[in-house]
Amino acid sequence: MKSRIRRGNKLVLALLAGLIPAIILFGPYLGLSQAWVVVLSIVTALVWGWLAIWTHANAKADGSEWWQDDSASGWRGY
Repeated sequence: MKSRIRRGNKLVLALLAGLIPAIILFGPYLGLSQAWVVVLSIVTALVWGWLAIWTHANAKADGSEWWQDDSASGWRGY
């Protein structure tokens, strides 16, 4: 199992997730064309997805993972 994600990483993910609807809502108000709103929303969503995967992949492991066995025979009996 992975350990819990730290609070700082959750904050960044939450801010990026909140940025997507903010771009959609305030983009036309700020004078952005619809094409730019779509492009910025897609780029923000891709950055959010990349950061979410990277954060989970780099979480510290606690040693109870199913693939860590004591014998190196290659057979785990599953």
